Amino acid sequence: MKILNSITRRIRRLPSAFSSSALHRTHYTGSLLFNLASFILPALYGTLSKLWVANIDSSMVVLTDAFTYMNTASEAVNEGLPRAAWVIIGDKASRSLGKRLQLTHTLIAFQSVIGLILSIVFLAAASSFANSFVPEEVRDVSLTYVRIASFTVFSGTLETAVATATRALDKPDIPLAISTVKFAVNIILDFLLISKFHVGSFTPTVNMQGTIQLVCNLVAAFAGLVYFLWSNTWSFKRHTPHDPQEKLRPSFDSLKVLLPPGLIFFTESAVRNALYLWLVSTIVALGAVYATAWGVFNTIRWGLIMVPVQALEATALQFIGHNWGDWRRRVDISTRKPQASLKDLRGIVRPAFRSLVIALIFEVPIAIFLTLFGAKPFASYISGSDEVAEVTAYMWRSLDWCYIFYAMSTQLATILVATRPRWYLYQSLASNFLILKSIMCYGAINVTHHLIMQIPPPLARVLHSIFLHRFPLTINIMSFTTTVTAAPPPGQPDIAYAPNYENYRARTAKRLKEGNLPTSVPDGYPKQLSGDLVWEGDSVGQIYDWTYKLSEDQLDEIDQALQHFKGLDLSLGHLSTETFPLPNLHSELRKLSDELHKGHGFFVIRGVNVDNYTREENTIIYVGISSHIASQRGRQDSKFDGKPADVVLTHVKDLSAGQDKSVIGSPAYTTDRQVFHTDSGDIVSLFCLETALDGGASRIASTWRVYNELARTRPDLIHTLSQNWDVENFANPDKKFTTRPLLYHQKATDALPERVALQYARRYFVGFGALPRSHGIPPITEAQAEALDALHFMGDKLSVSTNFAKGDMQFINNLAVFHARDAFTDSPTQQRHLLRL
Repeated sequence: MKILNSITRRIRRLPSAFSSSALHRTHYTGSLLFNLASFILPALYGTLSKLWVANIDSSMVVLTDAFTYMNTASEAVNEGLPRAAWVIIGDKASRSLGKRLQLTHTLIAFQSVIGLILSIVFLAAASSFANSFVPEEVRDVSLTYVRIASFTVFSGTLETAVATATRALDKPDIPLAISTVKFAVNIILDFLLISKFHVGSFTPTVNMQGTIQLVCNLVAAFAGLVYFLWSNTWSFKRHTPHDPQEKLRPSFDSLKVLLPPGLIFFTESAVRNALYLWLVSTIVALGAVYATAWGVFNTIRWGLIMVPVQALEATALQFIGHNWGDWRRRVDISTRKPQASLKDLRGIVRPAFRSLVIALIFEVPIAIFLTLFGAKPFASYISGSDEVAEVTAYMWRSLDWCYIFYAMSTQLATILVATRPRWYLYQSLASNFLILKSIMCYGAINVTHHLIMQIPPPLARVLHSIFLHRFPLTINIMSFTTTVTAAPPPGQPDIAYAPNYENYRARTAKRLKEGNLPTSVPDGYPKQLSGDLVWEGDSVGQIYDWTYKLSEDQLDEIDQALQHFKGLDLSLGHLSTETFPLPNLHSELRKLSDELHKGHGFFVIRGVNVDNYTREENTIIYVGISSHIASQRGRQDSKFDGKPADVVLTHVKDLSAGQDKSVIGSPAYTTDRQVFHTDSGDIVSLFCLETALDGGASRIASTWRVYNELARTRPDLIHTLSQNWDVENFANPDKKFTTRPLLYHQKATDALPERVALQYARRYFVGFGALPRSHGIPPITEAQAEALDALHFMGDKLSVSTNFAKGDMQFINNLAVFHARDAFTDSPTQQRHLLRL
């Protein structure tokens, strides 16, 4: 019995022992751990939600930021009275617990009413919100999602009020409980209902993700409120000695106490967030790629920068507020302009400098890692787009140092927030004025051509404004083109080889406004095409495995065919199915050939180890295998070494290194991005001898799917494409151009279904580099310029990357699939090199 009593006494002493531990929530370390835990799950959910929506429809990833922008639009409310909690509710030296609870109840009630009103306003203005913060490509389908997201403002104001006030009451476990339950349940439900592994046979939708998130937000907000009332209010009434006359209900008098500092924080936040949302709307206007990149950038920023910085900020505010209240009590709160000793000041601000040191220890290595290695791969993984990843990585490289200053300034600002709110307002307004002046005066930044970055908070904002003025951004976001293009001929529309999305949308809007456009496809043309040749990049991988992996036996057979041909001592022009025999592999290659014409129109053969062979042997293998897929080889050039020749195989490499790029007339021979186009011939093939150091992804899209979309939404452009165009002939100075359509219609036969074929390359109408559109050729029309842009942007939206690797052979049906290539970077030891048939 004595032993049992001893154990019981020890257990009873555990809470008091733990309360004196550094890990308790009333100590800096313990509070920081609580705050970190409460911020981590939201960051994790932000990443997972983008991944799951990308699996549903990658073009909709940008919609997940609607919740973020809604909360940002209402952040002035969430940073007004709630921030006053650190000054008012956090002052436990001069206010009783009962009074602090009444202030908390008033704060929660006021914020809830304001949040509900804002949600109703956002619901009514969903269309206007979408016009500002949703890219035009997905705007029409976004309204339901935006309406769902509107009520997250109500849940957010309630949750923020509870979380902030309870932290000021030394109860960081309450926001931790809210955050943990909400996001854990949200992640589980998303996994079960909208991930790739979802239960049931239904098809997940983006609106389903938004609904789940909203329900979890609302349930968690109210559950947190109930938990707060149970653990604080009801516990106070039952167990804490207090004046029975002390009222805990919300009161107007309590609101009057909260309003003076609250209005200061509200004003500062309103100005700051208005500037931020202005920049966001500017980025969104650039299109889905840049809006998505901004969302992915913020996912990185939130998870690796904001989580530790905000946890450190919340912890510093909590203890500076306590220290300030203790000091004010010691010097008598009624004393006007009390003087603090150096020792007093050190004691008050110590939590801020402690947070500052921790922030720098964490943020500096993270910023360096992301700049050098991490940003681009992470962005590519989240978005599934190399173009989005490129823009995201550039954003990070431009702003990495700003977030180090942000980590510093945020911790230092806690001193003013928790002690002198009015000073904080003056400092912040001055910072915002400087950055606004910089953008308006020096930023004269052309948003069509240059990427506008986010304004970091206080000190970082000032420094960023200076650097933006001193070192303006010059990345051309629409093209990533480095080759200088010659001036266009007179009368040519404003269109270059590098497509400009803003110009395209403006031209489209102007032509639609003018009206008198055909509303149906040309006579005889199909309203819609069907079959395996109609596919989209987002979904084709789920229904078709386009990579054919050669087995060891097949590779041995290819080796034997190579030795056989070399033994014949014939020129490469004699390569055929007879001189390069593949008795077993032949039937598989014929099936792949059928896939080009009757299937999805493309495939990749993988497995040849090019490093095991000489350059000539690789060429023999490539041409030999191709002979079993398509036996006739088309001419690509009529000269070799300046002499007449039928050139059927060409090398594709960057020829611009070390010389003036303006002398190169085709983007294929530069590191620039190639826009969507077709080549000559029925089948186009590439063999990868070496990949680039970075970039250079091969992209393909179904021209049949693009046709269907244009026929449905812009049949007038089908008319334009099927009419005659003046096509420049660079190779024949005596005949500068030929006249033909770009789109051809083939009626159904007994052997083949109805088809359309697209044959064009953008540079024949707008030029490139050293070969601009000639002045002696009629300029293209505005309708033709719009059609060229429509083909590219629609192809880009519906495209897929074939993940072209070293040793791969890619074959595409050139009459039903068109292709593009990302910009790339070579190194002295690794240079992109392809063979083309």
